[in-house]
Amino acid sequence: MNSDQYHLCKIAEECAEVAQRALKAQQFGLQEVQAGQERNNLERLLSEFHDLVATFENFLSQVGKQQRVLPNHFQRQARLEKMEKFLNLAIRLNQVDADVSVRSKNSGQSECETKS
Repeated sequence: MNSDQYHLCKIAEECAEVAQRALKAQQFGLQEVQAGQERNNLERLLSEFHDLVATFENFLSQVGKQQRVLPNHFQRQARLEKMEKFLNLAIRLNQVDADVSVRSKNSGQSECETKS
């Protein structure tokens, strides 16, 4: 296994850990604290996401790329529009409740947008 393969493997592992934490939060709720743990599911999900970002940033530095990891405003907007498109389809198919929204109800912006 060469360096790229190793780092890509680590990125895949972190993606799997983010997915696992998201599914646990979906199943048991964001505020649930698993027995033997100190942090709730939201805190653990955020921690796994930070691990993913750090791992990806490290990979980029290993391959000599100075690229932005987090999306800019336009990339965020494009992602939210795509999410809305498929959310609307899921609502029409009665697979998601009609009151679900991609954007924050207070400001019309996502949580990511309001913190950047």
